[in-house]
Amino acid sequence: MPSINSPASLATPVRHIEDVGKLVRQLRAEQGLLPIDLAGLAGTGNRFIIDLERGKPTPQLQKGVGRSGPDRA
Repeated sequence: MPSINSPASLATPVRHIEDVGKLVRQLRAEQGLLPIDLAGLAGTGNRFIIDLERGKPTPQLQKGVGRSGPDRA
């Protein structure tokens, strides 16, 4: 299995919800996991993983992404 610390994933800036979704999808695919597999490992529902990968905003993620990075106010 590939390492979760692959160079591509470490260099990916996360400034928007869509960036989180792209990164989650990339890392999940690198690990050879289906969304339902990741949901089970993360202790969440399959729908949450699918929505996350599509960039659907949630209040929890918006707070986290909104507070991080150089764009922080």
